[in-house]
Amino acid sequence: MNENELTWKNVEELFNSSIKKLSSDSAEVKLLSTPELVKLYISKYELYSDSAVKLLSTPELVKLYISKYRLSSDSAEVKLLSTLELVKLYISKYELYSDSAEVKLLSTLELVKLYISKYRVI
Repeated sequence: MNENELTWKNVEELFNSSIKKLSSDSAEVKLLSTPELVKLYISKYELYSDSAVKLLSTPELVKLYISKYRLSSDSAEVKLLSTLELVKLYISKYELYSDSAEVKLLSTLELVKLYISKYRVI
């Protein structure tokens, strides 16, 4: 390997030692070009709202992201919480942004019960 080639280990070291929060959602989308880079970045920084929907391209990335950060809008919630497992994980930590997100995402009796017990006083 010549000295100009970057290995994945070098990229991780660069991220861990020197990366700063990117300045905009367009910078995030342009520079975080692989799921691996997104994973490294979100281990340190929250994404801008528009880039979250574009960059969290797998359920695994969504799960990692919501373990640390709340999604920024009801449209992001609806687009990214694509499985019952993700909805359950998300509502165990965060209240949904809107009634419309509730209607779209609380699709089983179990999810409705969990959500009501956590966020609604009857």
